[in-house]
Amino acid sequence: MWKRHILLYPPTIEVKNLHNINIVDIRRCKYTEIDIIDDPQKVIKILGNPIKIINVNEEKESFPDLFFNCRFWEAHEVLEKIWINEGDEKEKSTFKL
Repeated sequence: MWKRHILLYPPTIEVKNLHNINIVDIRRCKYTEIDIIDDPQKVIKILGNPIKIINVNEEKESFPDLFFNCRFWEAHEVLEKIWINEGDEKEKSTFKL
């Protein structure tokens, strides 16, 4: 079973010919993020080496670092973990804003 990875490429990369790859999403901002549940080498063979490969389950960057680098999906995941673990319902509701 493959793990979830995000491959970061320059925003101008032309994303094509990614057939037979289990793609979750492709997002563009500061980077082109190719979000997959598959072998990252399949994407690398087609598009070349990415700027960075992120194993989603092992990512340890902070919310501000992720947010200000336009990695919004990952930033959301960081906040969601805090929200889920928050015991105070009033505090928990502030995360929904």
